[in-house]
Amino acid sequence: MRFPHAQCVAVDIDPVLLTLGRGALGDMQGRLRWIEGDLRDAGWITQLGQEQVDVVLSTTALHWLPVESLIQLYGRLGQLIRPGGIVLNGDHFTFGPHMPTFAKVVKTMRERKEASAFSDGGLENWRTWWDALAREPGMAELFAERERRFAWREEEDIEPIAELHEVALRHAGFREVGVLWQNLDNRILMAVR
Repeated sequence: MRFPHAQCVAVDIDPVLLTLGRGALGDMQGRLRWIEGDLRDAGWITQLGQEQVDVVLSTTALHWLPVESLIQLYGRLGQLIRPGGIVLNGDHFTFGPHMPTFAKVVKTMRERKEASAFSDGGLENWRTWWDALAREPGMAELFAERERRFAWREEEDIEPIAELHEVALRHAGFREVGVLWQNLDNRILMAVR
């Protein structure tokens, strides 16, 4: 192992994803803890059991947060992460209304790519994967709880644009913020404290 003494904490509010993660990874010989927490509420930080961490990694989670909650979360991360520590956020960062041509290109390219990979290739896509998982034995109760926990989210919610993430991270005290990798609107944003 590259970091044999590293300790990790996984935080999520989604009971389906928590169940999948725990089932797939367990506690990794005591190196991984699982916390059921809502990133919109500061309470998840107290569940960590430590005042500071070196790295925070998020993948396709923060786009769910309303703008106010996202800004507050980044402010908390600015205090939680040690100087020199980093945030890596891999997500779909939409192009804002000031970039309609970019948004159109992304939409067209994604539709073509999905048609080629899923429709033409007969592979399972995101939606069919989730639908199949919901039909698995014992999953109905977890999906019902998932729906209850995400009832606050409106289907039409506008996801924060990339520029907002960058500005909020800088405002939270991160000295370097930028895109580390990108494919259309799928990006990895890195912030160094």
